Amino acid sequence: AVDLGASQIAVTDRGARPRLIRGFADGNGQWLAVEPTFVVRLDKPPVEDKELYVELEFAVPGELDLKAGGVTVTGKVNGIEACRDKFTSSDGYKMTCPVPAQALGQPQLEVEFHADRSYRQAGTGRELALLVISVRACELEGTYAFQVAQLGKARSAYAGLARDPYVDTAFML
Repeated sequence: AVDLGASQIAVTDRGARPRLIRGFADGNGQWLAVEPTFVVRLDKPPVEDKELYVELEFAVPGELDLKAGGVTVTGKVNGIEACRDKFTSSDGYKMTCPVPAQALGQPQLEVEFHADRSYRQAGTGRELALLVISVRACELEGTYAFQVAQLGKARSAYAGLARDPYVDTAFML
């Protein structure tokens, strides 16, 4: 097995605390609330000659009123913008960001995310934006987006076989 070091972190894991640089608040054991801008430090995984991706797993809390057009999340790696996407419902998401080649010159990846909308936490008045579960760096094949695409291809191939009159589909059930 390949040692991935700290290229994958669950933010509620005690061992991840030194890698949570700024912007993290409290949580419930599965996620941590974050300020509009938050930063983590990841090790680069040992993948030679492959594109690298950073993936953020998070949820948009119900406190963020999304009727006004959603929330836009921007990701930067070592100070260079890697991705930007808009989320329009209070759901869970996995945001996949290709790491720009010019951001790969350092042994670690300082990953910053910024949400353009936030809310004030009741009681404390602290400005918060998202509920973060995990952050990781991986090659394309390890991303959620790639896995969903592969599953779609497999389903499509299966459906094609099931429609083919010359294929005995009894073994597929």
